[in-house]
Amino acid sequence: MENIERNSVIKNYQSGKLTMMDASSIPAQVFFNHFEAVYRNIDKGNQMNNLSSLPFWKKFKPFMNDNRVNYIKAMLLNAWNTEFSLRNVAKSPDTQFVNHSLHWTFPQAYFSIFYSTRALMGTQGVYTSDESVLSERMAKWVERGFYPSSLGYYSSGNYNDFKIHRLPESEVQPSVDYLKGEEDVVSHVAQFLKTTRTLKARKLREVIQSNEDTALKNKKTGDPILKFSKQDWEKITSQLPITTVFDLLGRLKYSESNREIERYLNANIAFDAFHESLIGIVYYINLVHEMYLVKALGIEAYQALLNELPAYLRNGFASERFTQIIKPQMLTKTYQTKKYLAA
Repeated sequence: MENIERNSVIKNYQSGKLTMMDASSIPAQVFFNHFEAVYRNIDKGNQMNNLSSLPFWKKFKPFMNDNRVNYIKAMLLNAWNTEFSLRNVAKSPDTQFVNHSLHWTFPQAYFSIFYSTRALMGTQGVYTSDESVLSERMAKWVERGFYPSSLGYYSSGNYNDFKIHRLPESEVQPSVDYLKGEEDVVSHVAQFLKTTRTLKARKLREVIQSNEDTALKNKKTGDPILKFSKQDWEKITSQLPITTVFDLLGRLKYSESNREIERYLNANIAFDAFHESLIGIVYYINLVHEMYLVKALGIEAYQALLNELPAYLRNGFASERFTQIIKPQMLTKTYQTKKYLAA
């Protein structure tokens, strides 16, 4: 995940494969650029080393009990196991294996964050696996400043009139080959938010219009309307929570209704760089989530949890995040450790 390795991969790609990219690879390249932009937009230095300065983190003081602690431990283990699997694919020397692993690495990236999000919700006594509930709750937290700004951006507003929040304005159009600079990065993240919110709005419209009781209807005929006006769309999008990075990662899921992965398998893109972007995004989002969870559990209890991990996870990326980034921030605060060592 080091920047030197990533830059080398991308540089080679820019000077090689991209010159031969055919039109059929462009959608895959744009999708890759979206995730590369999400990764590159993360402030990996200043913001990630000052998470304890976030107002939301300072106010985060959940009540803990054995049920919540046990649930959090189970969800974290799921998150770390999934992240471990994702990282192992990228280590494979077999290029063909890496290129054709998207069917499971895409969902692995999403579900690692999904499980760490469930662990967060466990601090509130919310034990749901309903993705729509988690998305809505995270949307409220994001709006209140849960993430640092380099991950805390979001989209709101009506169909075809979306507003982007917490991103600088960009005058450039998103590139269709490789990212060309910081403005291009911002442009891609903004475009990703807009297209994702568009998909969510269309899906919600489909759900609403397929139900006789909820469908918007023509006042004259009583039939469900087919052509939506701006006012009709407002009735749909007013029911949507804001669109956040959690929703962007949801694009990685594979299902009967979401088959974006299939068109990328034979595309001429840098799959190794794609995997590195996903690994980096998961690393830093889970880092933020764990910063809150350490505060909820206490330093000693969290360290004990890490010590109890299976051998293949012990002293790995989770311990690295704790010892190198989270614990130093915690110890600079006048913070009393608590002992929530549920069985």
